[in-house]
Amino acid sequence: MSKNEQREALGIYLYNYMSESVAKYKKYADKETQYRFLAQVKNWMLENNWLNGKINKAQELLSQDMGLHEVCQELQMPLEEIEYIFLRMNDYEPTDVHPDNIVAGKAPLYNL
Repeated sequence: MSKNEQREALGIYLYNYMSESVAKYKKYADKETQYRFLAQVKNWMLENNWLNGKINKAQELLSQDMGLHEVCQELQMPLEEIEYIFLRMNDYEPTDVHPDNIVAGKAPLYNL
């Protein structure tokens, strides 16, 4: 997974976990306080691309038939990552090596 994919996957998991956990402590915080706290957490996660971040935005733009290069420029993401998202959206088999690792020199180039 790319850094963005990891961030968004972790963000979804973390937000769901926090929502469930906060609901268990009713004697420490009433519903309104819980709601405000979770709203602040969610706003921070949205602002910092932990929820509905660049991966989600890239998928939306690609599904609207926007070109790979245009998505790359609009979201300020590497073209390799946009290509990888596009391939995964179209059910191509994911490879063992993610483009982030290739760019970092941690893996040999892979064949598509």
